[in-house]
Amino acid sequence: MARESDRQRFVDEMKKIFCALGLNETVSFSFMHPSMFDRLQVPDDSRLRQAIAIMNPLTDEYPLVRTTLLPNLFENAMRNFSRKNEDIRLFEVAPVFFPKGLPVTEEPQEVLQAVGLIAGHRKPLGWSQGKESVDFYDAKGIIEQLMAALSIKNYTVEVGQHFALHPGKSAAFKKGRDTIAVVGEVHPAVAAAFGAAKPMYVFEMD
Repeated sequence: MARESDRQRFVDEMKKIFCALGLNETVSFSFMHPSMFDRLQVPDDSRLRQAIAIMNPLTDEYPLVRTTLLPNLFENAMRNFSRKNEDIRLFEVAPVFFPKGLPVTEEPQEVLQAVGLIAGHRKPLGWSQGKESVDFYDAKGIIEQLMAALSIKNYTVEVGQHFALHPGKSAAFKKGRDTIAVVGEVHPAVAAAFGAAKPMYVFEMD
């Protein structure tokens, strides 16, 4: 009889923690458009640009297999904003795919990632609630709560560097030399490229 693997149980536990912190799970197609690399400010030499082309894409909008979850996350946020849902808490746990070489001659490397996005008011609007907006520390707090819930200790938080994030408002969570997560405010140029008129805060982790 089939049983859940340790990896599946770990992913389920992460999802429960994110939901307990007020985030809503999204599920997206595993495809993307090449224009997303420029909109995200992905460096020209990044391996993210080495995406696998689909021989028979569903539509012209998604001709590549995704190498990052961020485009799906931003598109979901924009879809919410366009429908006047401006207070959002989203996350997705899903695989991205990296070819071992192009053209593809063997199965690509599949990497499971988790991303999240928050924007809008910190608390639901009401007569007894303030109207403060979320900020960098709210996003950082989500990762800190996740670490605590998973009993991950003795990590460090350093100034982060990420092509899609504001250089002065991002941080990297590290365990030894390994980067566990990157969190910060979306770079203004990236936000503008996706049509966002307000600050958004994201996290990304393997």
